[in-house]
Amino acid sequence: MSASVKCPAIIFHGSDDDVFYPDKTSKQIAFIMESEKPVVLYCDYDVIDVHRTVIRTMVDYYNPEEFCRALITADPVHGCSVLIPRECFAAVGLFNENLRTTQDYDMWFRMAQHFDFIHLPLVLLQVRQHGEQGTITMSPLHVKECNEFLIDGMLKTLRTLDLSSSPGSVKQFLAECLVSFSRRGFHKASRYALLHYGTSIAQDGSLFSRPAVRPISTFMARNIGRVRNIAKRILPK
Repeated sequence: MSASVKCPAIIFHGSDDDVFYPDKTSKQIAFIMESEKPVVLYCDYDVIDVHRTVIRTMVDYYNPEEFCRALITADPVHGCSVLIPRECFAAVGLFNENLRTTQDYDMWFRMAQHFDFIHLPLVLLQVRQHGEQGTITMSPLHVKECNEFLIDGMLKTLRTLDLSSSPGSVKQFLAECLVSFSRRGFHKASRYALLHYGTSIAQDGSLFSRPAVRPISTFMARNIGRVRNIAKRILPK
């Protein structure tokens, strides 16, 4: 174990609705203390309803090198599942308190650019799902902040891919963004993804191939109502 990992760990527990299983802290600390370098540790969890009945178990695993990308195209980690060494905060700063609903994902994205996120394959907490969650009660703000986070993260990831990856990898990432944003209802972010994806497939000559068109079809299916409303406003009656 490196000397730098001997500092106390910080447990992030973002909600008093959620419940740690008795051995969560001890198992995560035991794992992280064996690490040769500072890492962010996350685990699996049970989702429960208001009656504390387990609805499903969430198992989220991503390779550390893919984690930044997964934060944009998926939902790879629950904030209450993580355990973070103090030096991670020293390196990237504290949470952005101006963000009401996405401050955790903003933090994970910053940390993932410097530290590995390591999956501990154990179910160690319960996450309660209910109608008073901030993402529901502050839905308009949540959608706005998510759109901003996804657009910014997509563009930053694109810059990294442009420097280190093949054009095919860039196109694949944009296709994943377009499908993911469309399915999750983040319409502003999906329009940005569509613009960049359309440019990418036009440049490589695959604009009219069936595989290239599939992500666009997903966007259209999810936005058909918006397309109709725009058409009604601009087309002559």
